Amino acid sequence: MRATGALSPLAVTPAMREWSASHLGGTGDGTGDELDRLRELQAALAGPGPRALAEVSEPTPSAAEAFARRRADCVGFAFLFVALSREAGIGSRFALSPAVEQVDERGTLRIARRHLAATYAGHVFDLGGESALDPARHQVITDRTALALFFSNRGAQGLAA
Repeated sequence: MRATGALSPLAVTPAMREWSASHLGGTGDGTGDELDRLRELQAALAGPGPRALAEVSEPTPSAAEAFARRRADCVGFAFLFVALSREAGIGSRFALSPAVEQVDERGTLRIARRHLAATYAGHVFDLGGESALDPARHQVITDRTALALFFSNRGAQGLAA
């Protein structure tokens, strides 16, 4: 999937592709260990280790930026997780919390924060770990909606700066 303009938040770099192939076995064959492979991905990205990400509140990184810098907010983590899992042949999606978790006021700018995560087969993956998909806490959303959230974050962060 490609976003319009120069920035494609789900773009996979050659380094990401190589890392995915070595850690997730390359392209999935549909035989069923997808959840185990996603658990390994989540542990590699959020647990201790050389690819572990530091959680930051901003700026929101694209998948490639999060991978290169090893820093991400929830949106950046979700984009990186989805991009890497899809690169490995696993069709993960995005899940958004319907509740506003925090409201930041910066002068006349008011930013309502909601939580974005990755989901697959009834499981949700984020920097905090894995949980069951709960429709009261997570809505599965389209890539288009996730992209809108990404660019909304970037725009709000630019305005705040």
